[in-house]
Amino acid sequence: MGVTRHTVWGLIVGSLISAACLWYAFKGVDLSAVASAMGHVGVLWVVASVVVGLSSLVIRAIRWQVLLVAVRSL
Repeated sequence: MGVTRHTVWGLIVGSLISAACLWYAFKGVDLSAVASAMGHVGVLWVVASVVVGLSSLVIRAIRWQVLLVAVRSL
C-alpha cells in the first residue's frame, strides 16, 4: 500500500496552513526575549508539569479502556 497523491496534497496543504498560522502567531514576538525568559524557568516546575501531563494521559487511557469494555464484547 503506497502513499496516494491525495495524502501528499493533504500533507502539503496542512503544512502550509500550519506555517502560516505559526507566522501569524509569532510575527510580533521578540524571539530573543522569549529565549531569555525560557532561561529563567525552573527545571523542577517543567519536570513536574511533564509528569502531571503524562499521568493524566495514562489515567484517561485507562478510563477509556474501562468504559469501552462493554462495547468490545458486542
